[in-house]
Amino acid sequence: MRHVMVSLTRVLCVAALLILLAGFAGSVHPLGDSLVVFAVPAAVLVALTIWFTGWHWRVILILAFSVVALLAVRLVALADRGDAPEDALVLYQKNMRYEARDRSDLLADIKASGAGVVTLQEVSEPNAAVLKALSDRMPSQLLCPGAPTGGVAVLSSLPRGPAEPVCAGDDRMAALQVMTVDGPVWLVSLHLRWPWPQDQARQAERLATRLQSLEGRVIVSGDFNNTHWSYSLRRIGDATRTRRIHPVQPSFTLPYLPIGITIDHILVPNDIAGQVIRRPKFASDHHGLVARIGISPR
Repeated sequence: MRHVMVSLTRVLCVAALLILLAGFAGSVHPLGDSLVVFAVPAAVLVALTIWFTGWHWRVILILAFSVVALLAVRLVALADRGDAPEDALVLYQKNMRYEARDRSDLLADIKASGAGVVTLQEVSEPNAAVLKALSDRMPSQLLCPGAPTGGVAVLSSLPRGPAEPVCAGDDRMAALQVMTVDGPVWLVSLHLRWPWPQDQARQAERLATRLQSLEGRVIVSGDFNNTHWSYSLRRIGDATRTRRIHPVQPSFTLPYLPIGITIDHILVPNDIAGQVIRRPKFASDHHGLVARIGISPR
């Protein structure tokens, strides 16, 4: 019986190792971006199974190489972008969840943050009241309706730029140009679908093509429904000449699994410093993010 259990455990270990390695193959097949969500739990599972079954040192060496590769990618993605200046642009990112819920705590937190920019997802009909409540403070607003769960929106206290706003309703993206002391900046709110077998890979490719045409600096903020080392996020970052600034903590808990993952992200221009902190969920299933970005708003 013990021999059977050890064999089953080793099979589980091999499966977890394959998941871990396949998670970095999102550019080859969209399945990779689905598996990358489970990369960290898979690495832990591999380590535990090898420890308890006493596998050969060669297997341990393979494990060590895989974990080091995973951590290297994480450390690069989590690299500190530096301190934002005192007069930094403050951005509040939030997937509100489409259901009709009390948004008073969220509104209070947005106002207390001193945000000059707000990016929202799942702006359903009930949630549209948030835009109205912030209209005096943030008169520059763009709402792009789209998914059954609601549209995406950009709000700002900064004046609009000369470029026409961009809506990709079916692909859940809103882009609004505003004017800062440092010149015009595009503010993008997006909401990617879940990865394979859903349509995230093709959606990200379509959005990247549209975003690539935006001239000047771009800030991208939203619910990417994937981790920061996914191919979809890298594709959006390459198209907009941006890099991610990081929260260390997860922003979402997987349904039916006690696994926290970071799928809400803020991307800033490559030459700009930025810092970000996590905020409470406030009647949503996503944490909010507040970023300080090294662009002078006024």
